[in-house]
Amino acid sequence: MYGYGGFNQNPLSLIRVTGIDGAKAFQMPANSSVALFDGDNDLMYIKSTDGAGFPTIRTFKFEEVSPTQMSGTSDYMTRQEVEEYVKQLISAERTAGKSNSRKSKVDDEHTDD
Repeated sequence: MYGYGGFNQNPLSLIRVTGIDGAKAFQMPANSSVALFDGDNDLMYIKSTDGAGFPTIRTFKFEEVSPTQMSGTSDYMTRQEVEEYVKQLISAERTAGKSNSRKSKVDDEHTDD
């Protein structure tokens, strides 16, 4: 297995290549995947081979994320926020239900005339 151009490197080390041409030239066995890091650009290539050894390469871009971008931009709610939201919905539903029942009583009084 040592004939695959450094494929058996330490899994904790990064495999650096020179651009997409370096990723294309990187040799690896069939039915495998590897992350290759571009030495000159903020790009990562995921190279995979099928059972016959034919490769496919996907390219990903790295972008720096500042701490201010990370804080307060979550698309998720905490459990406490969900519970508070549910309480608000139930309260609003009960209030709407009371006003609808009052309205129907008022409508009934007007139709009796």
